[in-house]
Amino acid sequence: MFHCRLALVCVLAGFVWHTPALAWGHPGHQLVGSLADELIMGTNASKKVAAILGPQIRSLQTAATWPDCVRDVQRSSSGTFKYNDHSMYHSPACVPFEGAAERKRMEEFARRNWTNCPGEQGKPASECHKQFHFADVAVQHRDYKRTWAGTSDLDVVSAIQAAIGVLRNGPPATAPFSIKTKKEALFMLAHFVGDLHQPLHVGAIYLADDGSVVNPDSGSIPLAEVMQTRGGNKLEIGVSNLHSEWDDIPSSITLNGLKTGPGKKRRQAMIAAARAVEGMTGDLTLWPVTWASDTVTVAQNSFTGLRFSRKGVLKSGNWVVQFNDQTGYDNAKERVQQQQLVKAAANLAQLLKAIWP
Repeated sequence: MFHCRLALVCVLAGFVWHTPALAWGHPGHQLVGSLADELIMGTNASKKVAAILGPQIRSLQTAATWPDCVRDVQRSSSGTFKYNDHSMYHSPACVPFEGAAERKRMEEFARRNWTNCPGEQGKPASECHKQFHFADVAVQHRDYKRTWAGTSDLDVVSAIQAAIGVLRNGPPATAPFSIKTKKEALFMLAHFVGDLHQPLHVGAIYLADDGSVVNPDSGSIPLAEVMQTRGGNKLEIGVSNLHSEWDDIPSSITLNGLKTGPGKKRRQAMIAAARAVEGMTGDLTLWPVTWASDTVTVAQNSFTGLRFSRKGVLKSGNWVVQFNDQTGYDNAKERVQQQQLVKAAANLAQLLKAIWP
């Protein structure tokens, strides 16, 4: 079993607050965008955002789901790229991007960012833009460094840095990213800052064959024998997995849940908490490194109170999660989810105001 210095429940007790996973899911990304829209209201950043997104998209709330909608683009056997609004990823949140011009934008982005990453296990690389959403830093670390296993020049930190560069200086982005317009870059930034604050999109555990947690950067076990759990995607909980459980936010903090009654007061409290998030200074391109380091620390506690047993015998097989106290874990998880969504909105708003003071 993995042990942190403090259990997740203890750390947060005083805080008032299957398939490839989509960080936070569309409701979480829409919430981050909506809160950020409010935080930049009346600023030059708000004017720039509106000008770049145009009248059809208009808000960060809408824009923030775009990179997940790009996952609906598929390549045919003939090599053409076509958006599929019946794919496994499709959501009503993608409807604003389904006009002819925006469909073409998604198809072109997917095409340009399809094969620009190394393949795995000798297989040809494909759908490289899906790698932009995450990093997998071992939770024994307390920071993000590009020298750690699970980081790359295509990971979520690198993607945010590339988007910042385009928004500040204009296209083109530095390889391996292909970002042709500021609109693409803003779509990316609105989404990936959200991804960066989902604990299991940055922190991960690596397991030995007996289920014990190991640090792939320590040299204590040959890397060939280290099992990557892919941010919890390979850690099964019934028909779901640990990553998906963290993506799925409570209905009480979806946009609908925050519209009326107690929800409106809760939203006001979230905005107040976002305004209280400590500001950043210095080089903007280093801000996502600092945020990722904070998320690694949060992720350390996301694996506390869990045990893992092997499912099958293949090294590519999954693991089954057992909880010491699932109710306590789930209650604490929901508090952390709200905390991280608030921080994501605050940091996105601050970054946009720094790009366009």
